[in-house]
Amino acid sequence: MPTKRSGPLVGKCPKCGNNIVLKKSFYGCSNYPECTFTLAEHFRKKKLTKTNVKELLEGKETLVKGIKTKDRKSYNAVVKIGEKGYIDFIYV
Repeated sequence: MPTKRSGPLVGKCPKCGNNIVLKKSFYGCSNYPECTFTLAEHFRKKKLTKTNVKELLEGKETLVKGIKTKDRKSYNAVVKIGEKGYIDFIYV
């Protein structure tokens, strides 16, 4: 059975295996509402790159560069999708 789609295809859903598509400001499963997996387009106000999104959806760790602190300092962080479906820090 074909899946619903409403944006550019960016990868496979780690929860159900259907397509992940770009919505207005997030990535979501094309099988919504049966699958509610979503991934924010930004992490700590830093837009995720295509490589970041691809690696996250594949269950890999990914390096997010140039995250800004409140005092405008910049740092890099390695993150991945955690057990609850949110982006978790691995290390900074």
